[in-house]
Amino acid sequence: MRDDLAAFAYGQELNGRKSIREFIETAKNVDLTTDASVSRRNTSSCKFGTQVQGGYRLIAKHLGKKAVRQYQSTSERGRDVITESLADSLKRVNEETMLNEFWKQSMIERGYDGASTIMNMVQNVFSAQCATDCFTDGFPDKLANEYINDGHMREWLAGSNRFALEEIARRMLNL
Repeated sequence: MRDDLAAFAYGQELNGRKSIREFIETAKNVDLTTDASVSRRNTSSCKFGTQVQGGYRLIAKHLGKKAVRQYQSTSERGRDVITESLADSLKRVNEETMLNEFWKQSMIERGYDGASTIMNMVQNVFSAQCATDCFTDGFPDKLANEYINDGHMREWLAGSNRFALEEIARRMLNL
């Protein structure tokens, strides 16, 4: 048994006891993951939740030999909690931002920083796709058309932050 795995149990009288065997046995039985955020944008602007869910998906697929259903809940002040599939959440949030003309224009107005934000979002899409396999083939194509194949946007990225353009293009090739 590997003793470098970070598998710790917390609870009454556990206080972080190393529990590798229990973690593995539990992971074999995972058939659903969920995460909750307090912002509709968290699934695209912060990759932590999708990486955790994706990690459990990959572990359960490998150890338990089964598919894992993935969900995302969003709890915003003054609104009902929304729970949807992780795929639907990622699609909605990314369409509201990366495929939204108003959002893109706000990034253009921010110059170098806006280009960096776009790059970061594309990296998060790439990370989410690797870990969760939630995006259909059509969505990465839409992103490539918006940010690489569109001459105006490509010129703006090259002039504002050529490193962001290079990274976005590299990620698009891998999606």
